[in-house]
Amino acid sequence: SAVIVPSLEQKPTLIKGTNVRSDTYKMFEKGYLLIGFSSFNTSNLSPYYQKLAIEQAKKVHASIVYLYGKYIGTVSGYMPISQYHPGQTMIVPSENSGTINLWSPHGYTLGNYSGFSTSYINTPGYTTTKYIPYSINRYDCLATYWIKGKSPILGVVVRNLSSKERKVIQSNKGVVVTIVINNTPAFMADILQGDIIKKIGNIEITTVSVVLKAIEKYEGKKVSIIILRNGQKITKEIQLNKKP
Repeated sequence: SAVIVPSLEQKPTLIKGTNVRSDTYKMFEKGYLLIGFSSFNTSNLSPYYQKLAIEQAKKVHASIVYLYGKYIGTVSGYMPISQYHPGQTMIVPSENSGTINLWSPHGYTLGNYSGFSTSYINTPGYTTTKYIPYSINRYDCLATYWIKGKSPILGVVVRNLSSKERKVIQSNKGVVVTIVINNTPAFMADILQGDIIKKIGNIEITTVSVVLKAIEKYEGKKVSIIILRNGQKITKEIQLNKKP
């Protein structure tokens, strides 16, 4: 029953969260609304990812972003690195000697010779591969985006009864208060977390959707709300806020 109040001027604040559940409850109690979240897997929560979270907060006009990182394991292995070695031409000197037939007008004679010559050898190219070991820590990450809401009509977050709770109270009717927002009509009337709302005005409460209809009907008016606390029925007279 709260209304989002976007702030285009405010620079988003990044908070490194520790416990998603407790942080979420704390933000709701302070009157903040969760407007979105994003999850991803990465090797670390470097300043790069923190910067991305802030940039996304600006886009959705969030005033606070919580960032979480949970270590899930280390990935290890070997990375192949190949290097090509080009072929080359080698100059190889060699010594030569032998005999030769020489012609003259008087006939053939034998002569000897000796000396050096060079030859060329072309070597082919080849590739070598090395395997480099690596270990990378992996984290599951979550970013939640929050914005301050105006004061709601009643100021509670509720859920439907579980099957176990129905058996305990011997009734299928009612909703459980999970969060009471600070400085709201519910807070000032001492409605507490765990209370079961049974009736608002003349409307019997069966589900969360019925609660929403009831508070809209009585918004801006004083209304009696019947709750169940530790098995005892309690009636509260509460002045509801007008719908923002």
